[in-house]
Amino acid sequence: MAQAITNKVKQTSSSNYYCWMICDYTMSGTTLSYTLRYYWEWGCTQLDNAWIKAGNSVIWQNTGRVHDYNASHIAQGHNITIHSGTATITGTQTITFGITKYSGVAQSGSFTVSGGVAPATPTITVSSLTDTSGTFAVAVSDYGDPASAQGRYIEAAILAQNSYGETYRYSKAMNTSSSSITVSNLTYDGGSLTIVPNTTYYYGAYASNTGLSSYTVAGQILMLPAYITNVVVADDGHNNMTISVLHANEGSDDTVYTEYSYDQTNWVAVQDEFHLTINTATTLYLRRENTTGATPVYSVSIVPVTTVKLYGSVNNQAKEIKKLYGSVGGESKRIRKLYGSVNGRSKLIYEDNS
Repeated sequence: MAQAITNKVKQTSSSNYYCWMICDYTMSGTTLSYTLRYYWEWGCTQLDNAWIKAGNSVIWQNTGRVHDYNASHIAQGHNITIHSGTATITGTQTITFGITKYSGVAQSGSFTVSGGVAPATPTITVSSLTDTSGTFAVAVSDYGDPASAQGRYIEAAILAQNSYGETYRYSKAMNTSSSSITVSNLTYDGGSLTIVPNTTYYYGAYASNTGLSSYTVAGQILMLPAYITNVVVADDGHNNMTISVLHANEGSDDTVYTEYSYDQTNWVAVQDEFHLTINTATTLYLRRENTTGATPVYSVSIVPVTTVKLYGSVNNQAKEIKKLYGSVGGESKRIRKLYGSVNGRSKLIYEDNS
């Protein structure tokens, strides 16, 4: 059994003997058992207003007379029991206790206890990442004691540093031992971190049983590049296209490639502004990529001011030729570009970008 005492004061202002309050206590799980006593080295005094609190919460209090002066105790040291009881303590709590001695002298003491058992260290794995968010699988195998308190939770976080807490952005899942949790700049639960695309962060998980907690910082993540927000195409009138890929600001932790494709299979790396010659109506696919992966594909339809088309006769009517084939080595091969002579110069007369 542990023991804590209040400050010691003289029995009377002219006395050479002291008196004080004692709290004997034990912790078992979340249960605090205690006994409040008062001790005089010699003699006796009256006592009023005894109390014991956990934090700011009163466990027990007697606002009236606790003990009357007893002349038979003048010639000996002795103690009296004031109150015994129990209280439920979760987490780490400061316990304070006190009493008022005759003539209004207040005495108080304190001690710290921890009730319950912390949750097991939670686990976290990365499910997916975007440019400004992450989705994580979080679980805790044992919530400890209390094991099923209302308000228990697990939490996922994206952190600016290799330690749990600010600066970070986090999101909770309440009253469950496992959940898929998404953390983003729009996360309601809190944190001051602004997640920036193409930037490296730490990620971690936290578990609380309402009294005690545990956490882990699992590793690092690199956010995807900033998503494409718009594509601006400028046609100079000769089928020469200036293509500008627009996106939000991003970090510089990794090399980012802007890529385009006609078929979403073959991709060509370019700058955010690049040039293409496009002679026929074409759908262009674009994305941005770093080590983590590629952003969602953004498509744009481009119709040149002057569109090159090839026509043939079908049943004596002109029909636009969509696909053109020729013979190469005795085999039929699809023709992608066809040129003819215009004023003695080679001129593109047909192009297939499909």
